[in-house]
Amino acid sequence: MKLKLELLSSQLAKMMRENIEALDIDADQVADSAALSALDEIKSVINEGLSDFDIVHRIVNILQKYNIDTGVCHNPFCFLDKDARESEKVIEEYVKRQRSISL
Repeated sequence: MKLKLELLSSQLAKMMRENIEALDIDADQVADSAALSALDEIKSVINEGLSDFDIVHRIVNILQKYNIDTGVCHNPFCFLDKDARESEKVIEEYVKRQRSISL
């Protein structure tokens, strides 16, 4: 963690919160445009024909992109790097094959 950067970021956020009303910003318009953008992205993901898991994963990523986050991870592998996530896919495929064999 970069302590000085964290402190600066915290102080800037505090100053913005205290002075946001003095700025000439239409908060409703900003929120609406971000919400519509997020919904458009979500709609395109739903129409891609992905698995339910992949749809949820992509939607969570979109929500995080727009800072809409509950702070929980739906996937225990989400904090892994790209190579580890690729390994996760291999494991998931193996589990699927094993389940289909045992049926």
